[in-house]
Amino acid sequence: LEVWALVADEELPAARTTSDKGVIEMDDAVVVRAWSDESAARCIQRHRRRSQPPPPAPPASAPPAAKAGVPPAYLLIGALLLFGANFALTNLMEESGLTVLLSMDEASPTLLANQTARVLYRAAAVAAAARALREPQGGPLRIELLQRKADGAHAILQVSRRGEPLEAIMPEVRERLRLQPALRLQTVFPERAKWRMSSMALAEGEMPSVGDASLLAQHLTMQVDEDSADAFARAWSDFGYNSLGEAGVVRCDLLRHTEHPHTFTARKVFRSREALVAHEASSHYAAWRAQVDALLLRTTFEEQQLDTIFPAAAPFPFRSPWTPP
Repeated sequence: LEVWALVADEELPAARTTSDKGVIEMDDAVVVRAWSDESAARCIQRHRRRSQPPPPAPPASAPPAAKAGVPPAYLLIGALLLFGANFALTNLMEESGLTVLLSMDEASPTLLANQTARVLYRAAAVAAAARALREPQGGPLRIELLQRKADGAHAILQVSRRGEPLEAIMPEVRERLRLQPALRLQTVFPERAKWRMSSMALAEGEMPSVGDASLLAQHLTMQVDEDSADAFARAWSDFGYNSLGEAGVVRCDLLRHTEHPHTFTARKVFRSREALVAHEASSHYAAWRAQVDALLLRTTFEEQQLDTIFPAAAPFPFRSPWTPP
Protein backbone atom coordinates (compact mmCIF):
# COMPACT_ATOMS: atom_id res chain seq x y z
CA LEU A 1 0.00 0.00 0.00
CA GLU A 2 1.36 3.37 -1.01
CA VAL A 3 0.24 6.47 0.80
CA TRP A 4 0.86 9.78 -0.99
CA ALA A 5 0.55 13.18 0.68
CA LEU A 6 0.70 16.48 -1.13
CA VAL A 7 2.33 19.38 0.73
CA ALA A 8 3.36 22.79 -0.45
CA ASP A 9 6.41 23.89 1.47
CA GLU A 10 6.53 22.33 4.89
CA GLU A 11 9.55 21.04 6.65
CA LEU A 12 9.24 17.29 7.20
CA PRO A 13 11.29 15.75 10.01
CA ALA A 14 13.00 12.32 9.62
CA ALA A 15 12.76 12.53 5.81
CA ARG A 16 15.00 10.93 3.17
CA THR A 17 15.50 12.59 -0.15
CA THR A 18 15.29 10.47 -3.29
CA SER A 19 16.63 10.77 -6.78
CA ASP A 20 13.41 12.52 -7.86
CA LYS A 21 13.30 16.21 -7.20
CA GLY A 22 10.38 17.05 -4.92
CA VAL A 23 9.97 13.49 -3.62
CA ILE A 24 10.77 12.73 0.02
CA GLU A 25 10.51 9.23 1.56
CA MET A 26 9.59 8.84 5.21
CA ASP A 27 9.25 5.74 7.34
CA ASP A 28 5.56 5.28 6.62
CA ALA A 29 4.83 7.57 3.66
CA VAL A 30 6.07 9.13 0.50
CA VAL A 31 5.63 12.91 0.35
CA VAL A 32 5.62 14.93 -2.84
CA ARG A 33 6.44 18.62 -2.58
CA ALA A 34 4.97 20.44 -5.55
CA TRP A 35 3.26 23.74 -6.41
CA SER A 36 0.42 22.22 -8.35
CA ASP A 37 -1.50 18.98 -8.79
CA GLU A 38 -0.10 18.49 -12.32
CA SER A 39 3.44 18.84 -11.10
CA ALA A 40 2.79 16.42 -8.27
CA ALA A 41 1.25 13.88 -10.62
CA ARG A 42 4.30 13.99 -12.90
CA CYS A 43 6.59 13.48 -9.87
CA ILE A 44 4.51 10.54 -8.70
CA GLN A 45 4.59 8.84 -12.12
CA ARG A 46 8.33 9.41 -12.51
CA HIS A 47 9.00 8.10 -9.04
CA ARG A 48 6.89 4.99 -9.62
CA ARG A 49 8.74 4.21 -12.82
CA ARG A 50 12.14 4.55 -11.17
CA SER A 51 11.05 2.64 -8.05
CA GLN A 52 9.86 -0.41 -9.96
CA PRO A 53 12.29 -3.34 -10.00
CA PRO A 54 14.03 -3.85 -13.35
CA PRO A 55 12.52 -6.49 -15.61
CA PRO A 56 14.18 -9.87 -15.38
CA ALA A 57 17.00 -10.43 -17.86
CA PRO A 58 16.18 -12.83 -20.67
CA PRO A 59 17.68 -16.31 -20.21
CA ALA A 60 21.14 -16.67 -21.71
CA SER A 61 20.96 -18.47 -24.98
CA ALA A 62 22.99 -21.67 -25.21
CA PRO A 63 25.99 -21.54 -27.56
CA PRO A 64 25.33 -23.09 -30.96
CA ALA A 65 26.07 -26.78 -31.01
CA ALA A 66 29.28 -27.72 -32.81
CA LYS A 67 28.79 -29.38 -36.11
CA ALA A 68 29.61 -33.03 -36.16
CA GLY A 69 32.64 -34.20 -38.19
CA VAL A 70 36.11 -32.81 -38.95
CA PRO A 71 36.67 -30.00 -41.45
CA PRO A 72 38.13 -31.23 -44.76
CA ALA A 73 41.15 -28.94 -44.38
CA TYR A 74 42.12 -30.69 -41.12
CA LEU A 75 41.72 -34.08 -42.77
CA LEU A 76 44.06 -33.01 -45.59
CA ILE A 77 46.68 -31.69 -43.17
CA GLY A 78 46.51 -34.93 -41.16
CA ALA A 79 46.93 -37.03 -44.30
CA LEU A 80 49.99 -35.01 -45.34
CA LEU A 81 51.54 -35.41 -41.89
CA LEU A 82 50.97 -39.17 -41.95
CA PHE A 83 52.49 -39.39 -45.42
CA GLY A 84 55.57 -37.45 -44.31
CA ALA A 85 56.02 -39.62 -41.23
CA ASN A 86 55.68 -42.78 -43.31
CA PHE A 87 58.28 -41.48 -45.78
CA ALA A 88 60.73 -40.71 -42.99
CA LEU A 89 60.31 -44.13 -41.39
CA THR A 90 60.58 -46.12 -44.61
CA ASN A 91 63.38 -44.15 -46.26
CA LEU A 92 65.52 -42.82 -43.44
CA MET A 93 65.14 -45.14 -40.47
CA GLU A 94 64.06 -48.50 -41.86
CA GLU A 95 66.52 -51.17 -42.96
CA SER A 96 67.20 -50.93 -46.65
CA GLY A 97 65.64 -54.14 -48.01
CA LEU A 98 66.79 -53.69 -51.62
CA THR A 99 67.02 -56.70 -53.91
CA VAL A 100 70.54 -57.86 -54.77
CA LEU A 101 71.63 -60.41 -57.39
CA LEU A 102 75.11 -61.93 -57.11
CA SER A 103 76.41 -64.15 -59.86
CA MET A 104 79.78 -65.67 -60.82
CA ASP A 105 80.94 -66.46 -64.32
CA GLU A 106 82.57 -69.73 -65.29
CA ALA A 107 86.31 -69.30 -65.14
CA SER A 108 87.52 -70.46 -68.55
CA PRO A 109 91.10 -71.84 -68.59
CA THR A 110 91.46 -70.69 -72.19
CA LEU A 111 90.39 -67.19 -71.31
CA LEU A 112 92.68 -67.05 -68.29
CA ALA A 113 95.66 -68.25 -70.33
CA ASN A 114 95.23 -65.62 -73.05
CA GLN A 115 96.01 -62.16 -71.72
CA THR A 116 94.61 -60.32 -74.76
CA ALA A 117 91.35 -62.26 -74.62
CA ARG A 118 91.13 -61.61 -70.86
CA VAL A 119 91.59 -57.84 -71.32
CA LEU A 120 88.98 -57.69 -74.09
CA TYR A 121 86.54 -59.78 -72.04
CA ARG A 122 86.90 -57.46 -69.05
CA ALA A 123 86.62 -54.30 -71.17
CA ALA A 124 83.41 -55.55 -72.78
CA ALA A 125 81.94 -56.38 -69.34
CA VAL A 126 82.85 -52.94 -67.96
CA ALA A 127 81.29 -51.18 -70.96
CA ALA A 128 78.12 -53.27 -70.61
CA ALA A 129 77.84 -52.46 -66.88
CA ALA A 130 78.26 -48.74 -67.57
CA ARG A 131 75.53 -48.86 -70.23
CA ALA A 132 73.16 -50.70 -67.88
CA LEU A 133 73.59 -47.99 -65.23
CA ARG A 134 72.59 -45.34 -67.75
CA GLU A 135 69.20 -46.96 -68.38
CA PRO A 136 66.65 -44.14 -67.84
CA GLN A 137 63.91 -46.49 -66.59
CA GLY A 138 64.02 -49.91 -65.00
CA GLY A 139 67.79 -49.90 -64.68
CA PRO A 140 69.68 -51.03 -61.59
CA LEU A 141 70.67 -48.73 -58.76
CA ARG A 142 74.16 -50.19 -58.60
CA ILE A 143 76.33 -52.62 -60.59
CA GLU A 144 79.73 -53.91 -59.50
CA LEU A 145 82.20 -56.09 -61.35
CA LEU A 146 84.87 -58.00 -59.42
CA GLN A 147 87.40 -60.77 -60.04
CA ARG A 148 88.02 -63.59 -57.58
CA LYS A 149 91.65 -63.95 -56.57
CA ALA A 150 91.57 -67.72 -56.19
CA ASP A 151 90.68 -68.69 -59.77
CA GLY A 152 90.18 -65.48 -61.76
CA ALA A 153 86.39 -65.92 -62.07
CA HIS A 154 84.37 -62.74 -62.37
CA ALA A 155 81.55 -61.74 -60.05
CA ILE A 156 78.73 -59.37 -60.86
CA LEU A 157 76.68 -57.73 -58.10
CA GLN A 158 73.52 -55.87 -59.08
CA VAL A 159 71.34 -53.82 -56.71
CA SER A 160 67.78 -52.99 -57.79
CA ARG A 161 66.02 -49.72 -57.16
CA ARG A 162 63.36 -49.58 -54.49
CA GLY A 163 60.08 -50.97 -55.79
CA GLU A 164 61.73 -52.22 -59.02
CA PRO A 165 63.32 -55.58 -58.18
CA LEU A 166 65.11 -57.06 -61.19
CA GLU A 167 64.64 -60.79 -61.67
CA ALA A 168 67.85 -61.26 -63.65
CA ILE A 169 71.17 -59.62 -64.35
CA MET A 170 70.80 -56.86 -66.93
CA PRO A 171 70.96 -58.34 -70.46
CA GLU A 172 73.75 -55.96 -71.50
CA VAL A 173 76.00 -57.59 -68.90
CA ARG A 174 74.59 -61.11 -69.18
CA GLU A 175 75.48 -61.25 -72.86
CA ARG A 176 79.12 -60.45 -72.11
CA LEU A 177 79.69 -62.78 -69.14
CA ARG A 178 79.22 -66.54 -68.93
CA LEU A 179 77.18 -66.26 -65.77
CA GLN A 180 76.00 -68.97 -63.44
CA PRO A 181 72.50 -68.76 -61.88
CA ALA A 182 72.30 -65.69 -59.67
CA LEU A 183 72.07 -65.81 -55.89
CA ARG A 184 69.23 -63.62 -54.61
CA LEU A 185 69.86 -61.50 -51.50
CA GLN A 186 68.44 -58.50 -49.68
CA THR A 187 70.33 -55.55 -48.20
CA VAL A 188 70.35 -55.23 -44.42
CA PHE A 189 73.09 -52.63 -43.89
CA PRO A 190 73.58 -49.81 -44.72
CA GLU A 191 70.34 -47.91 -45.33
CA ARG A 192 68.94 -47.48 -48.83
CA ALA A 193 70.52 -44.10 -49.55
CA LYS A 194 74.01 -45.55 -49.01
CA TRP A 195 73.64 -47.95 -51.94
CA ARG A 196 73.76 -45.27 -54.61
CA MET A 197 76.95 -44.85 -56.59
CA SER A 198 79.08 -41.99 -55.29
CA SER A 199 79.74 -39.28 -57.85
CA MET A 200 83.25 -38.97 -59.27
CA ALA A 201 82.58 -35.45 -60.57
CA LEU A 202 85.26 -32.95 -59.59
CA ALA A 203 84.34 -30.10 -57.28
CA GLU A 204 85.34 -26.58 -58.20
CA GLY A 205 89.08 -26.17 -57.74
CA GLU A 206 89.64 -29.89 -57.07
CA MET A 207 92.62 -31.50 -58.77
CA PRO A 208 91.86 -34.44 -61.09
CA SER A 209 92.80 -37.90 -59.90
CA VAL A 210 95.66 -39.82 -61.46
CA GLY A 211 95.66 -43.54 -62.25
CA ASP A 212 93.33 -46.43 -61.44
CA ALA A 213 93.25 -48.40 -58.20
CA SER A 214 91.89 -51.88 -57.55
CA LEU A 215 90.35 -52.30 -54.12
CA LEU A 216 90.22 -55.50 -52.08
CA ALA A 217 86.75 -56.97 -51.49
CA GLN A 218 86.02 -59.67 -48.94
CA HIS A 219 82.85 -61.79 -49.04
CA LEU A 220 82.11 -63.76 -45.87
CA THR A 221 79.19 -66.22 -45.75
CA MET A 222 77.84 -66.79 -42.23
CA GLN A 223 75.13 -69.16 -41.03
CA VAL A 224 73.17 -68.17 -37.95
CA ASP A 225 70.73 -70.03 -35.73
CA GLU A 226 67.24 -69.47 -37.17
CA ASP A 227 65.86 -68.01 -33.96
CA SER A 228 68.80 -65.59 -33.70
CA ALA A 229 68.86 -64.27 -37.29
CA ASP A 230 67.12 -60.98 -36.49
CA ALA A 231 69.33 -60.36 -33.46
CA PHE A 232 72.40 -60.99 -35.62
CA ALA A 233 71.19 -58.46 -38.21
CA ARG A 234 70.59 -55.82 -35.53
CA ALA A 235 74.05 -56.34 -34.06
CA TRP A 236 75.66 -55.43 -37.38
CA SER A 237 74.54 -51.78 -37.31
CA ASP A 238 76.96 -50.51 -34.63
CA PHE A 239 79.73 -52.70 -35.95
CA GLY A 240 79.20 -51.46 -39.51
CA TYR A 241 79.31 -47.77 -38.61
CA ASN A 242 82.39 -48.27 -36.42
CA SER A 243 84.11 -50.09 -39.26
CA LEU A 244 83.33 -47.33 -41.75
CA GLY A 245 85.15 -44.97 -39.41
CA GLU A 246 88.42 -46.75 -40.16
CA ALA A 247 90.62 -45.02 -42.73
CA GLY A 248 91.17 -48.19 -44.76
CA VAL A 249 87.54 -49.44 -44.85
CA VAL A 250 85.51 -48.36 -47.87
CA ARG A 251 82.36 -50.47 -47.37
CA CYS A 252 81.01 -52.77 -44.67
CA ASP A 253 77.73 -54.23 -45.98
CA LEU A 254 75.47 -57.00 -44.75
CA LEU A 255 73.28 -58.99 -47.16
CA ARG A 256 70.65 -61.58 -46.24
CA HIS A 257 69.90 -64.62 -48.41
CA THR A 258 66.29 -64.60 -49.58
CA GLU A 259 65.77 -68.37 -49.72
CA HIS A 260 67.66 -69.00 -46.46
CA PRO A 261 67.00 -66.04 -44.14
CA HIS A 262 69.38 -67.37 -41.50
CA THR A 263 72.33 -67.13 -43.94
CA PHE A 264 74.13 -63.81 -44.36
CA THR A 265 76.92 -62.52 -46.59
CA ALA A 266 79.14 -59.80 -45.20
CA ARG A 267 80.68 -57.74 -47.98
CA LYS A 268 83.59 -55.52 -47.03
CA VAL A 269 85.79 -53.41 -49.30
CA PHE A 270 89.26 -52.27 -48.20
CA ARG A 271 91.83 -49.95 -49.68
CA SER A 272 94.55 -52.58 -49.17
CA ARG A 273 95.33 -55.92 -47.53
CA GLU A 274 96.93 -54.04 -44.63
CA ALA A 275 93.62 -52.28 -44.05
CA LEU A 276 91.88 -55.69 -43.83
CA VAL A 277 94.41 -56.90 -41.24
CA ALA A 278 94.01 -53.71 -39.20
CA HIS A 279 90.24 -54.04 -39.34
CA GLU A 280 90.22 -57.58 -37.96
CA ALA A 281 92.58 -56.47 -35.17
CA SER A 282 90.34 -53.57 -34.10
CA SER A 283 88.56 -53.44 -30.78
CA HIS A 284 85.09 -53.10 -32.33
CA TYR A 285 85.70 -56.22 -34.45
CA ALA A 286 86.60 -58.16 -31.30
CA ALA A 287 83.52 -56.79 -29.50
CA TRP A 288 81.28 -57.77 -32.42
CA ARG A 289 82.69 -61.32 -32.51
CA ALA A 290 82.12 -61.69 -28.78
CA GLN A 291 78.52 -60.52 -29.26
CA VAL A 292 77.60 -62.79 -32.17
CA ASP A 293 79.70 -65.94 -31.68
CA ALA A 294 76.93 -67.51 -29.62
CA LEU A 295 74.47 -66.85 -32.49
CA LEU A 296 76.55 -68.54 -35.19
CA LEU A 297 76.17 -72.16 -36.22
CA ARG A 298 79.86 -72.16 -37.20
CA THR A 299 82.44 -69.71 -35.92
CA THR A 300 84.48 -70.06 -39.12
CA PHE A 301 83.29 -68.20 -42.19
CA GLU A 302 83.34 -69.14 -45.85
CA GLU A 303 85.60 -66.45 -47.31
CA GLN A 304 86.26 -65.16 -50.81
CA GLN A 305 88.67 -62.36 -51.68
CA LEU A 306 88.18 -60.39 -54.88
CA ASP A 307 89.68 -57.44 -56.73
CA THR A 308 87.34 -54.64 -57.79
CA ILE A 309 87.12 -53.84 -61.51
CA PHE A 310 84.05 -51.62 -61.93
CA PRO A 311 83.46 -48.94 -60.87
CA ALA A 312 87.04 -47.76 -60.99
CA ALA A 313 88.76 -46.01 -58.08
CA ALA A 314 91.53 -43.41 -58.28
CA PRO A 315 94.57 -43.59 -55.99
CA PHE A 316 96.00 -40.04 -56.16
CA PRO A 317 94.09 -38.50 -54.47
CA PHE A 318 91.96 -41.42 -53.40
CA ARG A 319 88.45 -41.12 -54.80
CA SER A 320 86.04 -44.00 -55.24
CA PRO A 321 82.39 -44.57 -56.23
CA TRP A 322 82.51 -47.52 -53.82
CA THR A 323 82.42 -45.12 -50.88
CA PRO A 324 78.85 -44.66 -49.52
CA PRO A 325 77.49 -41.24 -50.58
